Amino acid sequence: MIYLKELSEQDLNKKIENIKAEREKTADALKRYEEELERRKQEVPLGVPANVRSKGLFCVSGVNTTLAVKENFSIIAELFDVLNLFPSQESAQKHAEMLLAWRQALVANSKGEPIDIKVLLPLLPKG
Repeated sequence: MIYLKELSEQDLNKKIENIKAEREKTADALKRYEEELERRKQEVPLGVPANVRSKGLFCVSGVNTTLAVKENFSIIAELFDVLNLFPSQESAQKHAEMLLAWRQALVANSKGEPIDIKVLLPLLPKG
């Protein structure tokens, strides 16, 4: 154990500088982690329909639909819910695959077969 009264002025200055450097390093790491967490919150997984703010949109058939809309335009917002538009072709394809798997699982379930857990995984919370 180091006693402060026994340290020289030079040692104290060195310890202060080390602690300040460690604090800055920790602050930088904290900032990076917070930025990554915020980025992940904004990242929409594949297969999730787009929101009204998207511009280049894809429907399940794969047709590119470019819309310039205002956020407060309620009719367009309702269309987004009905049309199932997606921010990318890959997302639209993933959604189509998920719908097909869900349909097949429901048909199998109506015949008395259990629903495959792989079909339910996207609906379950992570962790």
